[in-house]
Amino acid sequence: SEVGSMASGHSVDSQMSCLSGHGGPHCFLPSYLFKSLQSEGKLSSKSSVWANAKDLQKGTKILAADGTPIEVVKVEKQLAKRLVDLEIDDAMPFTTTPNHRIMVPKDGEDIVTDATKEAAKLDVGQWVICSDRVAKRVIGIRKYLVEEQEVLAITFDPDKAVACFLPPEEPV
Repeated sequence: SEVGSMASGHSVDSQMSCLSGHGGPHCFLPSYLFKSLQSEGKLSSKSSVWANAKDLQKGTKILAADGTPIEVVKVEKQLAKRLVDLEIDDAMPFTTTPNHRIMVPKDGEDIVTDATKEAAKLDVGQWVICSDRVAKRVIGIRKYLVEEQEVLAITFDPDKAVACFLPPEEPV
């Protein structure tokens, strides 16, 4: 399972998010936002269209991190008891389950070839790949227990890396 997040007073479009690695299903908080296709199948060029994770269902199309369309093939509710907060240099915090696969450069700062690493196994100072394929350093990690956090296990086809965001806490 995995979870991605963003909390900010800035617009979602201006923020970076860690990329979730491929190999599903992927678990997300119900309030996460995904860049999606408009109903006529075209992405808006002037403003982003966002789909809330809790509204995703079989057949919904969202955009993978590389901008290609992927389809939701399954959504299942689960409960998480452990979370990891990743603080990324010059990017939004990323909250996830410990076994969430985060995209990392395969060889140091080379972002041409990607690999994945579980969030709980990341180290401070390690590079992760954020939205727009920008590599950024992990500058803080906090692992903690929660009573029960609902997550949605979402399976995509094709199974590709995705970027997701938590809506800002305050209207912008």
